[in-house]
Amino acid sequence: GGLFASRDYLARAPDPPRVIAPADGRGLPDWAPEGSVIALRTNTPLWVRSAAEAGVGIARLPFFLAPPALEQIGPTLAHTGFGLWILKHSRLRGVARIQALSDHLYEILRAIWPALAERRPGAVG
Repeated sequence: GGLFASRDYLARAPDPPRVIAPADGRGLPDWAPEGSVIALRTNTPLWVRSAAEAGVGIARLPFFLAPPALEQIGPTLAHTGFGLWILKHSRLRGVARIQALSDHLYEILRAIWPALAERRPGAVG
């Protein structure tokens, strides 16, 4: 993953830089540019992406969530802290078809996760 911002945000170049930070943290995240202020706190990855697209501030996103409308700023970051969950309704946990589907999705996601986590969709190289 990496740090991303909208073109509009980058054109405005607010000083100090504004970041979209995790709601469960205190203070600035370790990835925030020097002197940043928190513009928004949320733990919902899609809200982070939407806020960044709207020009609220700089967001840390895994590559699979970063749309082409956002510009990557800075280098690729090693670990995004994001994960994917496969959720099942409690009444369906014992259903063989649901378990088979969950197992199949898990294997697919496990196989493609490194590619999703390491580079932006459509990236060359």
